[in-house]
Amino acid sequence: MNNQRNARNMLGTKAQPAPRRKKIGDNWYDIHAKRIRDARSLVDVWVFPKQFEVLPNGELKCSEWTEIASSVKDAPRNVQEWVPVLHRADDLEGHLEEGSRWLWENRLPRADVCILAGCAGQGKSLIAIDAAARVTRGDRWPDEAPGQAGSAEPGDVLIINTEDSEATTLERLRAAGADLSRVFLLSELTPVSGDMSQNIPVNIAHTDCLEKLILQLDDCKLLIIDTIAENLPPNFNSNSESSVRQIMRPLRLLARKHEVSVLLPCHTGKTKKRAVHAPLGSTSWGASVRHMLLTEEGEEKGSFLLCVGKSNLGSTRDATRYTIELSESGTPVVAIDHQRQDISADEALSRRGTDQEGPFHPGARGPEPKKLNDAAAWLMERLADGPVPSTVIGKESEEHGIRPATLKNARKRLNVNSERLADGAFYMRLPDAPDCEVLEEASPTSTVLSPSASDLEVKSTVVADEQSAPSVAAIE
Repeated sequence: MNNQRNARNMLGTKAQPAPRRKKIGDNWYDIHAKRIRDARSLVDVWVFPKQFEVLPNGELKCSEWTEIASSVKDAPRNVQEWVPVLHRADDLEGHLEEGSRWLWENRLPRADVCILAGCAGQGKSLIAIDAAARVTRGDRWPDEAPGQAGSAEPGDVLIINTEDSEATTLERLRAAGADLSRVFLLSELTPVSGDMSQNIPVNIAHTDCLEKLILQLDDCKLLIIDTIAENLPPNFNSNSESSVRQIMRPLRLLARKHEVSVLLPCHTGKTKKRAVHAPLGSTSWGASVRHMLLTEEGEEKGSFLLCVGKSNLGSTRDATRYTIELSESGTPVVAIDHQRQDISADEALSRRGTDQEGPFHPGARGPEPKKLNDAAAWLMERLADGPVPSTVIGKESEEHGIRPATLKNARKRLNVNSERLADGAFYMRLPDAPDCEVLEEASPTSTVLSPSASDLEVKSTVVADEQSAPSVAAIE
């Protein structure tokens, strides 16, 4: 039975094994032999536990599977032969013209795939629409000189956006000043029969259909698929490294073959330390592309930064400030500055929830910035005169409404360590406080110190205050 089951799996049909007594010339034999040929199975020898035997009356004993295998053993086989394609390096020299690597300098690479990652509400789709409008007009990019001509001739743009309706996309294109005759929207695929009820959503894996569309357009220069998560095949595992790379490779080949810039906006996942790991899902999303952009909150309220999250083609210390404004029709558009800033995406990520005066990312872990800032300011003022016992700090922080987790983050921000002095008690002090003499090692994370004269004076004051149990204002 195992051999028969294996044979059915190789056929790819629902064929059943032949009865034990069957004539060779019956229709069953011819049908199943044809099925093997149609399946283009590369069968050499099928080995079974028993050999079939042809009886004098023309009937078979045992299964007919061995006979079928032998009947197609010498049949023509669909064997694909592959020939290597080699290119000598000096023949490729000069294939790309000088300056043609970028559609937008250090932002959108030409003939390649670029990921635009960012949190919700930071204008990823608006940036893509602005880029599409500039391509259709052949207009200059934001960082080009005001008198400089456009970076290229006008081109066509193909947009796949399932998050927004076609009406919303059209309003944004109008507000950005796009040439609508050069913009093409794609959302579904319909069968050749024309039955609209059989339409299916287009996804990132339909590279064959995308290639046909690109060939139909006069000069397609930009393909926007917004967003990645909305345009994945059904049951696709976006957390699998192999799955991500398998679906990205045909897209890269499509971009290189037709010299089209492919822009893939996507959302970011949980707070991560490196920008290359920011896209939602597997870390292979950022690793599978040669260039990646990242949006982050700027230093000023309501401003954002367009950073280079990863690049194998250019510099990563390159950011552009932009804001989201309303056009005359009330449609949101992006206003991109002409000057670039010397900051990396990793530096922008490191400011999430840690800058005392800087922005706070809404998805970052930790307390709210105001509470953290207030706790850090209180702790700095409390330790300004010298070391204070850790127990006193803990008690006073609770009286001021500072939670232990917030106090811990404030200590981390100010680099405040808890050190044990000669009396065996633990004290907190600022890193720029007067140095103390180290007596011995108490533990891998604690140090026994000998306090200086000023420290002993502060300590005696604290001990006296603790004995008399004064108020918090008296201690300060």
